[in-house]
Amino acid sequence: MTLGKLPVGLLAIVIAGSICPATWAGISLSEQEMHTLVTGGLVKRPLPTSRQNSTLAGVSFALINAPTDVVWRALEDISAWPRIFPNTHEARVVAAQGNVRAVRMRMGNRLIKLTYFLSVHFDKDNLKVGFALNKNKPRDVDECRGYVRLIAQPGNRTLVAFSSLAKMPFGPLIRLVGDKVLGWIENRMLSMPERLKKWIEAPSPDNPDATGVHPPKIGA
Repeated sequence: MTLGKLPVGLLAIVIAGSICPATWAGISLSEQEMHTLVTGGLVKRPLPTSRQNSTLAGVSFALINAPTDVVWRALEDISAWPRIFPNTHEARVVAAQGNVRAVRMRMGNRLIKLTYFLSVHFDKDNLKVGFALNKNKPRDVDECRGYVRLIAQPGNRTLVAFSSLAKMPFGPLIRLVGDKVLGWIENRMLSMPERLKKWIEAPSPDNPDATGVHPPKIGA
């Protein structure tokens, strides 16, 4: 069945049965956003103040065709975060205590290299992974904090909500960087749920049309 060919009224019924439309933790999805998610797309909401003073902020959502326990195990595999977080070359646990991990992050491209440390808290009861910049460690970013939260959906699927704020170390160079470059970085930052979706929905006998790299710690 192709959703795009359904009559508008029937499409609304299909969407309503595919994803919980109620407001959750202050998040309310519009019918258009639900349609985007159900048809495999990414919903991005940059904050109105994003791109000001070298600060990028926003939330994004994706609907993954896997139950929450599978998605949770993928997030727990910090060594695989370079597959999930864009432009990330390394994510390495350097210390652990209880549900908190100290993680060394290394990211960037040919022109910019950034290294910093995150304090990552795994709250399995609430299916939430929170992260915040450790400002007591050497860092190449001014701020980085946010969370990933999982919401169970009908049909053994998971709605992923990602929130992030990052203050980049551009300083006076911001005039040279320009809004277009900041917009590109913002777009990449908010693509995290989409990258997680592609990684988990790897080719398998049950899902031969999916793309991505099969996560090593996730069962079939």
